Amino acid sequence: MSTRSKEWKVVRGSWISAELILPGVGQRKESGHVARGRATDPRTGKQRDVWRVLIAGSKHEAYQRLQEELGRIRSASLRPSVALSRIGRVGDRFRDHGEL
Repeated sequence: MSTRSKEWKVVRGSWISAELILPGVGQRKESGHVARGRATDPRTGKQRDVWRVLIAGSKHEAYQRLQEELGRIRSASLRPSVALSRIGRVGDRFRDHGEL
């Protein structure tokens, strides 16, 4: 066992261990864990950040929550956004009344 103390860094206002204890899961200095990752949103094609601070629970629970959130982002439906569908309905009203 080494006598070297654990190294910590500040990320988004939380002290976390410099080395991750599981993929995407770091230990908080205060207590608990931080789950962080990125996934590509299929609707926009852009990467979305996931950052969750879990004060209670084990590192395995933090890893499970991270995977659930990443899966939810990756499996997002490719339906049009609500704003686009509302605009389409307004345009249909104008067309029905002969104003377009």
